[in-house]
Amino acid sequence: NLPDEQVDYIYSSHCLEHVDNWVNTLELWVSKLKKNGILFLYLPDFSQVYWRPWNNRKHRHCFTPEILKTFLKDKGMNNIYCSGIDLNNSFMIVCEK
Repeated sequence: NLPDEQVDYIYSSHCLEHVDNWVNTLELWVSKLKKNGILFLYLPDFSQVYWRPWNNRKHRHCFTPEILKTFLKDKGMNNIYCSGIDLNNSFMIVCEK
């Protein structure tokens, strides 16, 4: 088990929507980041109908940038940058601990 505050960078692309409990997962990732560590998330946006959990059973959740920005801010993350929705109906969020 990796001790807390040992990681400089966490990158996740189209992963968080597949985990059972995204809140616990993000809390774990944040806890593992060093001070000034970077979290990079790339996620499908709710606007893509196919990626909603009731249409794609592999997805357990659907997100919007606002939901994740609010969560990350509440967890003490700083310098939160969120892209717009791209041509893949996905968005990225980059933030710093």
